[in-house]
Amino acid sequence: MSLNNFLKDKLWVAPQKCLHGRHNDYRERPCQDVCPNKAIHLNPLEIAYSLCDDCGICASVCPSGALSVKESFLSEVARQAASDNGKELRIRCSRVGGRCTAVTCHGSLDYAFLDALCLRSEKDLRLLAGDCEDCGRATGGEVVRANIDAANRFMLLFGRRERVILTESADRQDLGSASRRAMFRDVGRTISKFVPEIKYPEPDIGTGQVPARQQWALEIIRGLEEKQRELDPCVPLPFYGKEIDAAMCDICNGTPKCVRFCPTDALEYSAVSGSVDISFKAGRCIGCHLCEAACHKDAVKSFALKSGQVEELRSAKPIMVFEAQECDGCGGTAIVTRGGLCLDCQQRERKLGWGSVG
Repeated sequence: MSLNNFLKDKLWVAPQKCLHGRHNDYRERPCQDVCPNKAIHLNPLEIAYSLCDDCGICASVCPSGALSVKESFLSEVARQAASDNGKELRIRCSRVGGRCTAVTCHGSLDYAFLDALCLRSEKDLRLLAGDCEDCGRATGGEVVRANIDAANRFMLLFGRRERVILTESADRQDLGSASRRAMFRDVGRTISKFVPEIKYPEPDIGTGQVPARQQWALEIIRGLEEKQRELDPCVPLPFYGKEIDAAMCDICNGTPKCVRFCPTDALEYSAVSGSVDISFKAGRCIGCHLCEAACHKDAVKSFALKSGQVEELRSAKPIMVFEAQECDGCGGTAIVTRGGLCLDCQQRERKLGWGSVG
């Protein structure tokens, strides 16, 4: 195991994937915002293990996969939950007693894991929690509610009846009575299983890799979409689109910073005869907004995709196209403006007094 990858009981930490190591002006710190013990330090990413209680909430909000929950832990949670022969699956947090499978905090379970567990078992999943407001890990309650909302939107959108339900101590009732799943036990299934088995790959230790959470979500969409004829086009998805303001973008002298700093290669730059363009692969975008932080012109904007735009997840889409020609200075294909020179050659001519470099 590399010294740059630390394995604790639950967490996998890969500092080289942290977005703060890619750009000094990156200001989003979701992992620090949710850590109940202030155990996370950035640039470089380090965990103060004397403070960390291994709750895993940080992994659920880390966009790049620099912090993630280990495969062995997720597989064991899934195995134990699925072994319950009840009408619904149950997972409890550490503040709740009982015999069902337990996690330190539900905030460590991301929306893709929740969906996969429900769809594989064809059962509702009930998360039993203490009073999140009075818990030292209260941020985990906020995170799990957002993940539940995203998971249920997926299943509702594609006509599935399974749901993820959060039951806190304040409103817990006799769960031994008939659950809402009993309402559907006599309803024939028209949708077959599409998840052959739940496999959670260990996080890739290199850069440029789409995190496992997003890979699972894309597989879920592909599987569900095959079974659904009509979709509500206005349901928000946990994916992002991208647009670039052509009036503001200058292609950064032929080396676009938005492309250079993208951690998953969701943005690509190409220069061919007649044009230069930036294309975008929504399925690879992790919504980190690093491209926006890197753009010195504030030309890049992100927006949440909706179900009517699910086609954008399948292939690359040009989002910026400029006419181009051969530069009289360097001979490269680029945006040529004053005097038949590209922006690089213009800059050399202006600052250094150089002439043609061809």
